[in-house]
Amino acid sequence: MIVFKDVSFAYSARQRVVCNLSVTINKGEKVCLLGLNGSGKSTLLKLAAGLLMPGNGHVLIDGDATDDQRAALKVRSQVGFIFQNPQDQIVATTIESDIAFTLENLAFPPDVMKKRVEEMAQRFGLIDLLKRHPEAISAGEEQRTALAGTLAPSPSILLLDEPTSFLDYAGKERLREILFTDATTILAATQFPSEALQFERVLLLDQGQLVFDGSADALFTSQTWQQLKTDSDAIQTTKKKQYSASAIGDRKESNVIEAENVSFSYQAGTDAVREIDLAVSTGEIIAIVGSSGSGKSSLGLLLSGLLTPTAGIIRYPSNQEGDRLVGYLMQFPERQFFADNVHDEVAFGIESEQLPVNESKARVADSLALVGLDYDSFAVRSPFTLSGGEQRRLALASLLVMNRPILILDEPTASLDWQGTQQLLELLHHLRRSGKTILILSHDLDFVSRVADRLILLDKGRLRWSGAKFATDFPTLLFESQFGGLPQPLQQARQLHREGLSPIEIAKRLLNDQSSESGDLF
Repeated sequence: MIVFKDVSFAYSARQRVVCNLSVTINKGEKVCLLGLNGSGKSTLLKLAAGLLMPGNGHVLIDGDATDDQRAALKVRSQVGFIFQNPQDQIVATTIESDIAFTLENLAFPPDVMKKRVEEMAQRFGLIDLLKRHPEAISAGEEQRTALAGTLAPSPSILLLDEPTSFLDYAGKERLREILFTDATTILAATQFPSEALQFERVLLLDQGQLVFDGSADALFTSQTWQQLKTDSDAIQTTKKKQYSASAIGDRKESNVIEAENVSFSYQAGTDAVREIDLAVSTGEIIAIVGSSGSGKSSLGLLLSGLLTPTAGIIRYPSNQEGDRLVGYLMQFPERQFFADNVHDEVAFGIESEQLPVNESKARVADSLALVGLDYDSFAVRSPFTLSGGEQRRLALASLLVMNRPILILDEPTASLDWQGTQQLLELLHHLRRSGKTILILSHDLDFVSRVADRLILLDKGRLRWSGAKFATDFPTLLFESQFGGLPQPLQQARQLHREGLSPIEIAKRLLNDQSSESGDLF
């Protein structure tokens, strides 16, 4: 049982995140924590785990207060916690030893520990990766490793912060089967209304306050939900700025990237990318999709010039270097943060232009506004105090301010709420119209189906298929096997194409449909 009694928490005098919250989660309940970016979900989970202590009120785990040092070991031995970023909890040098880490700390006998590690590796599809270093696996595989290590000691309470963010379809199905077939108490945070339907109970947070507690069906027909949608839409309308040339550029020159027979290995015998041929043209939006470990991120790093091919060659136009053409959004945006505050983080990209202070500030403010971050509210904050979704927006703003002609975005929707996802869709359409070339690396086929011109499917480092989403030879069965079916936007796009609509008309239709559904179950 988890009990919050009049709990409040603030990171600073100006940043109160949880406000006078009281709620009880009973033993064995599966509860979803739903809310927009910055609503307090991650903070509430850390309070429940005893990683943060309430400023006011108390958090109780089976009757023991998390701030009672005498009960600290008892409380923490009952709780399993999954961070929003799985890298935050991977500590060992092999997948096998990382899964065993908590078991070792809890003094499990060696024979029991070995059995548990093998069992968890089997359940999460990690058997073939046990001897790998965590740096040599994909983000989805890292998330499965974190889940396996957390579940290995069989905690009675699971606290999960966006546990599906980096999981592909198969990984999500596997997690769902594991979580909902035992008596474990679960409190899981998500940005997505569709995921809330899996839970028997939903808690909705809005600006640190609990505004709804009940079933998902009751929530989505409630006045509270309709008001939240109305308020968030109003905020979006207020934040929207004109997409000016100073913010996103107006480049029309050819900036084709060509990859010829490109392969890459992180270590001997492990090929991340195998014999890839690819041409990227000006103004295209290309989605590189595939399951976890398929080579998406590795290919993105190669095309950006951040990795050098083991074999083959990548050509850029006019003998320019990749790092002068490409802006790269990493899968984990905090990896690319280094400044003390948001303003300096974004402004660093244009320091070499030696702009007047007022002009530099305007460029920074414009770039932040494009991703839905208000300059006055965020400029002085540390990037490391932002929520996962806010960090992703900040990382994108840091790319936009530099006005690079090519953008490579690795899992850009991870940690974004439904409001941020809609805004990203609109921004990508505007970037395309300005002449930008965009590559999206993602397992979110629903999202990329709305915006991409061309889909490239990778499987174990090899190119399985490449073509337009409208292509007559589109391999429906292959995509269904990889993603558990074709998402509604892809089906709709293909149907509209058969009805004679142009690609531009189809893109507008899909964008408008997403806008109308952005607070709904999509």
